[in-house]
Amino acid sequence: MKRMICLASVMLALCVGCSEGTEKELKESLQTQETEEVSEMDLHIETQEELLTLYTQPVSDREAQSLDECEILMSDVDIRESDKVLNFLVMITDEKEEEYLYDAKIDALMVLSLDKEERKMRLVSLERGMGVSMNIDGVQSQDDLMHCLNYGNEKVLLDTIEKNFKIDVNYYIRMNHYTLETLIDEIGGVNISLTEEEAKALNGKGISVSETSRTMTVGENHMNGSDALEYAFLHLTLDDTECTERQRILVQAMIDATGDLSILELKDSMLGLSYMVRKNINRDGVFNLVTYAPAVLGKSFEEMNLPLEGSYGVTYSERDTYIYAVDYMENVKALHEFLY
Repeated sequence: MKRMICLASVMLALCVGCSEGTEKELKESLQTQETEEVSEMDLHIETQEELLTLYTQPVSDREAQSLDECEILMSDVDIRESDKVLNFLVMITDEKEEEYLYDAKIDALMVLSLDKEERKMRLVSLERGMGVSMNIDGVQSQDDLMHCLNYGNEKVLLDTIEKNFKIDVNYYIRMNHYTLETLIDEIGGVNISLTEEEAKALNGKGISVSETSRTMTVGENHMNGSDALEYAFLHLTLDDTECTERQRILVQAMIDATGDLSILELKDSMLGLSYMVRKNINRDGVFNLVTYAPAVLGKSFEEMNLPLEGSYGVTYSERDTYIYAVDYMENVKALHEFLY
């Protein structure tokens, strides 16, 4: 069973700025928050003033549009499609048990793109805090990506990604913490290299409350599923950028562990994995993907993180929570150039 189930097989064979609020308003809002809300984010912020500084520091040399303005500007941009590219939306939700819940939050969101012509994989992380426009039963709403599932289901999230990022997403795969941990254990664990700060944090001695089951050291460590998840969702800073990088590193580590899989092993992986993930791929799609998987498994992927640095500010959602006000024109243009 060691190589019976693997994340790479799921993805490839199964799929498988300016804030609207003023600084004064931000400060008043931050001062009313309970300190427990900050600790739940696994972050160590000395003072509310430090948090305020992080939220209001300039992130762009020009004004980022509001979601309404972005929607108007992007209305004439067509959704990009290509016969040579297959896009999979990979989501990791926060359930710790096998059951998938309707009110789960998104912990990680990535677009895995398979270029059939160039035989390459590309992986794009979408930070959860990005503000998006979504259509819920005919009603327009605005919130961050993390809460999209709370308003509907995987189809709503899929449509939201296509609408805001203007890419054709062929399939989605949803896993939770339980599923991902199980997958990593089934392939015998992964090898991941740690910095001094990461090792310290995972040993329970840093600013994060994360702690692994075994002592981690600087350099390469062999991790089981539980420890790999602690690494992938470790927060050492306020934003998601460094966290999404760790998630891509984990995906690459799992792909590296499957480099010698044959087509038959991929087929077996598909059968053993089906019940553990939520997906919308059909049998024809699986057959199509299995033929390309051996050409890309075990190889490094090209990677990207959105939003681009300096392309967003901070504003409020309809729930009065902070979201990124993203310049979608700039980010969509870069995404299209990267994928196509």
